[in-house]
Amino acid sequence: MEPTTITLEAEKLRRPQLCDDDLEAFRAWVDKQPHLPVVTDAELALFLHTCYYRLEAAKTALDTYFTVRTHAPELFSERTLQYQDVHDSITQVAQQLILPGESKDGYTVTLMKLKDTNPRAYSFTAAAKAWCALMEAWVARTGTEEGLVCVMDVKGISLGHLAVNPSVMAKFFVYFQEALPVKIQGLVFINATSIMDQILSLIKPFLKKEIVALIKTYKNSDALKDLLDKRYIPSDYGGSAKSVDALVETSVTLLKTYEGFLLQQEKRCVDESSRPGKAKTEGDLFGVQGSFKKLEFD
Repeated sequence: MEPTTITLEAEKLRRPQLCDDDLEAFRAWVDKQPHLPVVTDAELALFLHTCYYRLEAAKTALDTYFTVRTHAPELFSERTLQYQDVHDSITQVAQQLILPGESKDGYTVTLMKLKDTNPRAYSFTAAAKAWCALMEAWVARTGTEEGLVCVMDVKGISLGHLAVNPSVMAKFFVYFQEALPVKIQGLVFINATSIMDQILSLIKPFLKKEIVALIKTYKNSDALKDLLDKRYIPSDYGGSAKSVDALVETSVTLLKTYEGFLLQQEKRCVDESSRPGKAKTEGDLFGVQGSFKKLEFD
């Protein structure tokens, strides 16, 4: 199967809010940023949509997207299935998938579920790399979306899983909140046990208050029935969709199809030596607790 990628023409048909004046102004700005890689017209549309058609916000998000990728090689290199840690993470340890239908509110829904609950088998870095790669392939294929709800099944998570490198976590959440060209509409934790307090204590310092407000926790998986039609819920959770194991194979197929695309994306970095004004460093971007310091533009 050949990978397909979005086009500006297709996005303009889907999103009448995309106006030529904004696109032209965005393009004129990008062309004056010598530190950025080549940016496609479709990417301009993607970031405008994600930022609710606010041009200045879209500029910041686009720059952040490429800047974070440059300064977080732990997450944006060696992330295809040819690397054993990524392959094993997504298929055997922290299974990750995109559910087959939209939520009742029209959002795409992802699910993360531990298959191997042994903390020694789990790597947050590998899981984060796999998730970022999966999202990048999905966005390349589908283009703009109404939003994304991330569901995490807490079952099987123990204190051992929370021994995470804070630097990698900071980088992931900066990307997740500030650069991912998708509107985050919810963070849902199901089958939450007493470990949930420790999970929230771990991640909240890295989260903006707007994202914290989207967090919902449930003691069982019944919340999936409120979120999704039964036909989109995996059979493991009482739905009529395929099992999680079978749906993970869809993730594997997507990553295999877009492997060449993902490898090419790894080369699309910023050139800090050419950035107008002061070059950005890892410290500028992620700080101590992962808070992103605003980029300054000339």
